[in-house]
Parts: sequence; structure tokens; C-alpha cells
Amino acid sequence: MIINRLSIDIPAGQRVAVIGECGAGKSSLLGMLSGYLSPTDGAILYDGYNLGHLSQNFFSQHLSVVTTHDVLFTGTIESNFALKPQNDRGRVLKALHLANCGFILQHPMGLKFPVNFMAKNLSSGQQQQLLLARSLSSNASVFLWDEPTSNLDENTEKQIFDNLDEFIHGKTLIMVTHRRYLIKYFDRVLVMKGGKIIRDCSPDKLLM
Repeated sequence: MIINRLSIDIPAGQRVAVIGECGAGKSSLLGMLSGYLSPTDGAILYDGYNLGHLSQNFFSQHLSVVTTHDVLFTGTIESNFALKPQNDRGRVLKALHLANCGFILQHPMGLKFPVNFMAKNLSSGQQQQLLLARSLSSNASVFLWDEPTSNLDENTEKQIFDNLDEFIHGKTLIMVTHRRYLIKYFDRVLVMKGGKIIRDCSPDKLLM
């Protein structure tokens, strides 16, 4: 979906939910904010700096992205989290707890639990929980998530979001979701249609 004449300002520390029908441009917007896609006109500014001019080191330090195409790598849970050098064991365990990954925390192998090729020994929901935990374990200032809990049940989602402040208090979160019951956890909601933002309001106003 082409993003058309879109202009938004997201203050640091704000939590923004992006909703809309399939094909509305939500994932394209997140792709541009994460640097995966480049605008053909205009610019995306991060703290006044053009995102297109920033280094890969900047992206790895300041942005934590979860897309619908992310995968776990063959190896162990520990090796998947070791991709982020700032991670320590305590932080990883805390992130796994927050993402409700009891299936790892309570397993005898713990962080040594093996991840098979294409993570086929894990359910789609478990994979999402681990990808979310990997993101949460980073020390990023901006989190960009594209439907990170779409394969989880409502109860598990709510358990995760009820404790979100534990890791990302004061940090920026922009998340694409189809689950309207999750928007209460956000400060602001952007409703997209046809590559445009057709509504920008608080969750309370949207749910009225």
C-alpha cells in the first residue's frame, strides 16, 4: 500500500496503536519508520535527524523492531538473544517472564532449549512470544511492533500488556494491531485507510 501525504509527530515516550483494515498501509508505515522502506518524497525525522542518513549502528542501538516476517534462528534460546550484545542473563530472563514464556522458564534446559530449523519445535504463538521477549530485552528507545501477538489468545495478550511498563516505561512504542481491546494500553490511536490517517485520537474517544 502506498502511503500518501502523511504527516505525523510522535513525541518521545508516547505509545501509539495503528489500526485499520487489511491493506490500509499500516505495515508500510511501520516499514518506513523502521528504515526498511524509504519514502519517495519527504523525510522521516528521528529527534531532528533524517532517518535515511543514520548509520546501521544507530538502528541497532535505538530501534527494536518486530515484524510479521521475523524468525528465530537455529540454535538455542540463548543464542537467539545473544544477537543483542547489551543483553545479560538477568535481563533476558525478565523479558521472557514478561512475554509469558513459562514454557522456556520452567523447562529443565532453560535458555539452552534448542530451536530447530524454522523453529518447527515451537508453536506459532510460542515463536511470537520469544520474538517479543527478544525485542523487550533490548535497550532501545523506540519499539516498532507489527502485530506481535496476533497468534496469542486474549488472556495471554492482556497478561503481557498489563506488565509492559516494567520494560518500556518512558520509551516510545508504535504498534500495528487488529485487536481493538488492546488499544486501552496506548496513549494514542491512528486509524488508517487507503494509505492515509483518517483519525488520530485517544483510545477513549475511539471507543466512545
